[in-house]
Amino acid sequence: MGNSAWPLARFAKDKAGNIAIMAAISMPVVIGAVALGVDYGALTLQYRNAQTTADLASIEATWDAAHAQEAVRKFLANNQLNYAIETENGAVLPDGTQITTEQLSDLGLTVLKVEPGMYQPDPSLAVEDRFSPTSFAPDAVLVTAKQRAELYFASTFAKRFDFQVSGTAAASKQASFWIGSRLASLNGGIINAVLGALVGANVSLQVADYQALVDADVDLFAFSEALATELRLTGVTYDDILKQEVSLPQILSAIAATKGVSSKAQNALRALEIALGAVKVRVKLADLIDFGAIGANRLGNHQSLAAYGNIMQLVTSAAALANGERQADISLALTVPGLASTKLRLAIGQPAQHSPNFASGGPETFVRTAQVRLSLVTEIAGLADLLGTRIRLPVFIEAADAHANLASLSCNGSMGSTGAVVLAVTPGLAQAAIGEFDENRFDSFSSAISISRATLVQTPLLKIDGSADVDIGNQSATRIHFSANDIANRTVKTVSTHDIAGSLTSTLIGRLSLDVKTLGLTLSTPTTLQAALAKTLSSAAAPIDAVVYNTLLTLGVRVGEADVGVTGLKCGAPVLVQ
Repeated sequence: MGNSAWPLARFAKDKAGNIAIMAAISMPVVIGAVALGVDYGALTLQYRNAQTTADLASIEATWDAAHAQEAVRKFLANNQLNYAIETENGAVLPDGTQITTEQLSDLGLTVLKVEPGMYQPDPSLAVEDRFSPTSFAPDAVLVTAKQRAELYFASTFAKRFDFQVSGTAAASKQASFWIGSRLASLNGGIINAVLGALVGANVSLQVADYQALVDADVDLFAFSEALATELRLTGVTYDDILKQEVSLPQILSAIAATKGVSSKAQNALRALEIALGAVKVRVKLADLIDFGAIGANRLGNHQSLAAYGNIMQLVTSAAALANGERQADISLALTVPGLASTKLRLAIGQPAQHSPNFASGGPETFVRTAQVRLSLVTEIAGLADLLGTRIRLPVFIEAADAHANLASLSCNGSMGSTGAVVLAVTPGLAQAAIGEFDENRFDSFSSAISISRATLVQTPLLKIDGSADVDIGNQSATRIHFSANDIANRTVKTVSTHDIAGSLTSTLIGRLSLDVKTLGLTLSTPTTLQAALAKTLSSAAAPIDAVVYNTLLTLGVRVGEADVGVTGLKCGAPVLVQ
């Protein structure tokens, strides 16, 4: 028994071959770890290749987002990439071959899903909510790559699985646009009176001068550069210029010095500059002009985006800002033929912050006009049946701000300025009335004005009271399309919410509710007097309209209407956004 135990004891004490035994035991673990490492590396490479393809395909497709799927197919074919593109009925291969879903499954190809849409770079939105699929004027493309993972060693104990990655690219584009009013028929005397009251000076330009300003646009980037020269500023950005407090004469001088301004407009600007004389009031043009992201660029670098503003609108809007109290009492006694006397009172609502008349930017950038209240009290001589009797007609108008949003921009598949812009325009609501109101609340825009009956005629023998009102406008926006030609030609388009039959005053007069009281013996019946009053007031409708429309024109406002224009579109290279 001792002899038989000896070999076993010796074997137990023998240490030769231990390493081989341990290696044999651990070899499956090592081989498994290496296998998993190889598979992990392979999967990482597969993910990276799929992600790269999705990213590059989305960028390429965004150049022509309206035909995104075809753009991706050409990209795959040109780069000899063996992928398939998902379609409604199956898929399409890079060479254009259509295949069914069953054929696609047999081929085992990576499938790309191509979705055109709109991208909103809004920080308030969750990242996944910034892209919205749409086929209408798309500006972005989402490409999703779906692939079956290729396993090598792990396939012996694990099933193959599918994974997907995506890339989203959006076109870099922005437009410049404006909102306001460009009336074709001007009354220089009325505009002189209104403009002079706003700035506190005696203005006496001719109609031809104002027409020259209405007919001319100014390059707003070039104007900013001219203003920098006027202010002797160097090494500054466009926003730096707009934030400067500048006087109206400095603004006029800079506009006149801007390249491209006609000689007629230059003469009118110089005449207005002389009329203003030593007016010291100063304004910040940032309240009127917004260059968007380009505003942070140094002067001379505006990325070739065209941005134009009407000179008349720019001048009068600056004058309205200059009126610090935002109220003006204006006498028009000698300027309105057909009216015995005219007293005009004006109140301008505080413009909202970050809502200029001229702006540049991307989707959802907006512009707006001022909110205005106007009180016009006129006296009209000659009631037909009572010669020498004067009619007193108090007219009240409140025009809310009109505004326009940059609803969408589309580029025609290349860098430059070819494409289209859609503005969503809402003309300002308006209330027009004949009647009396509480003048102490005239400049309080936080509360509505209540209108009561007014005494139109008052004599020892006759009293006529009356009132009328018209509400103009609606709450819905109208989408206005500007083509590449519209933008190149700086076409002006008008949006109206209500047809007032060409004359606001005639509309009001037609709605007058009258109360006629004869105090003693009269030569006419109440019906005859009402007819005579209507006839006399109708003859005064045109001059009263001239006062209303030219006053509002000076503030870039129309009743129930708004003019809009797109002056520039810049399409840049697509960039990855997600």
